[in-house]
Amino acid sequence: MVERWAETCESVAELREASNRLAAIDEYLNRTSIEGRGRVAATLRRLEVRIGRLLGKALHGGARRNVQGSRDGLELSRDQREKFRNMAQHADLVEALAERSTDDRPLSRRQVLQAIAEAERELLEEQDDIDERRRATTEWNELARSLQPDDFDPVADAELTRQRGALRRLTTDIVELGDPDDFVERHADYRARLLSILPTAKAARQWLEAFIAATGE
Repeated sequence: MVERWAETCESVAELREASNRLAAIDEYLNRTSIEGRGRVAATLRRLEVRIGRLLGKALHGGARRNVQGSRDGLELSRDQREKFRNMAQHADLVEALAERSTDDRPLSRRQVLQAIAEAERELLEEQDDIDERRRATTEWNELARSLQPDDFDPVADAELTRQRGALRRLTTDIVELGDPDDFVERHADYRARLLSILPTAKAARQWLEAFIAATGE
């Protein structure tokens, strides 16, 4: 009920008043019973996200902007405003945490902010890894360009690279077939098919012999 009302409420003051009332309920439950604490804590965090959204972004120079103007009369410290804005910027994470809030482990604002800080830290580490890979790629490309001959043609060279790769794969596959006598014996039941390969095999042998002779090895 409270969450649905908060989603449409446009008044930070009203949201703040509801938040204060829930905080009082939470304190009472904390002293008397644990039942209901998880739901109350989750609702409090959702209200704080909504307040952060309505406050809007902080302007440069420390100035503040929100739906009621810079002099809104709200009893919110600068630290509270920054925390609520931060929570609003990570609303999906806050919601995921709120759904796991229980009476035994009610979700506190401190836990939310710690989770946000950890998520931001992981994001920065991932960005550092991406930047490092980009730097390594750039350095490699620069090195490759420095080693290229003046008459380097990327299209022609790519075709030559493909041809060398095809020859390497072809000859490797042939060698991996094993001993020719054993190969013929294993395929004795398919002799007619083996014989159909002979013309191509003979042509390949002539090509390979000429290739070896051409290399001078």
